[in-house]
Amino acid sequence: MKQMDSEFISLVMANQRKIYSYIVHFVPNRADSDDIFQETVALMWEKFEEFEKGTNFAAWGTQIAHYKILKLKRRTQNRLIKFDSDIVDLIQEFIAKNPDNMDSRVEFLRDCIKETPETQRSLLAMRYDQELSVKKISKQTGGSIHSIYKALGRTYKYLLGCIRRKMSLAEDLT
Repeated sequence: MKQMDSEFISLVMANQRKIYSYIVHFVPNRADSDDIFQETVALMWEKFEEFEKGTNFAAWGTQIAHYKILKLKRRTQNRLIKFDSDIVDLIQEFIAKNPDNMDSRVEFLRDCIKETPETQRSLLAMRYDQELSVKKISKQTGGSIHSIYKALGRTYKYLLGCIRRKMSLAEDLT
């Protein structure tokens, strides 16, 4: 194996969670996240000669992923969750300042989702795994659009609280 191949593989292995976590923040659908990650790594490989050694490989990868996410957003305008540009900027700023916290937050989120009541997990699955609109969920469940939004809001609030509790416990253990 060539030195460049070995170096690239080592850098990808060391930074893949950070890059993937970044992608998941903007593309919650797992299949799309996986595709974006693969496309990102492929482009990183193509442009690896342009990577300035000694700089932040994860930051370079997330910048490439950012453009891949924008491309996906243009292709699937109605499928993705839409974030206000100010929110996107805040998330990017937070990730840049706290790159090591992202992995644990994703893990905490997964744990918290497992801990939610079945009805809330089902609602999350319809919204994000099946990518159904609130209107379609309303038709499927027989609930009003307003009640679906309220239920999702309560679920988000629960998940945020759960993640914060787990982060606090983790900080207390360190």
